[in-house]
Amino acid sequence: MHTGTIPIEQQVSCANLILACAAAAAPRRPRARRTLEAKLVEAKSKKDTLKARAKSAATSKQISDMLQGLNSSNAVTAFERMEEKVVALESEAEATLQARAPAGPARVPAAPRRTVVQMPPLCMA
Repeated sequence: MHTGTIPIEQQVSCANLILACAAAAAPRRPRARRTLEAKLVEAKSKKDTLKARAKSAATSKQISDMLQGLNSSNAVTAFERMEEKVVALESEAEATLQARAPAGPARVPAAPRRTVVQMPPLCMA
C-alpha cells in the first residue's frame, strides 16, 4: 500500500487544467443564464395562457348549459306558472281591496311628503 503524496508538478498541472476549464466556461455562463431565464419566461407565459384558455372553456360551457336550459320547455313552463301565480295574487289583492272599500267614491291616501335636507359642503382641508 502506497501512502505517498501527489507530486507538486501533478498538482500544478491539475490546477492549471481546472483554471483553464473555468476560464473557458466563464463566457458561457451569462449566455446560459439568459437562455434559462428566457425558457422560464416562456414556460410562465404558456402556463398563464393555458390557465386562461381553461377558464374561458369552462365559462363557455357554463353559458352553453345555461342557454340550453333556457331553450327547454321546462323554463317556458316555469315562466308560465310564475305568471299565473302573479295574476292570481293580483286578483286576490284587488278582490280584498274591493271587499273592504266603503260604499261611495274611493279615496286614495296621499303619499307621505318627503323632506329634503341640504347638507353643507365638505371641507377638504
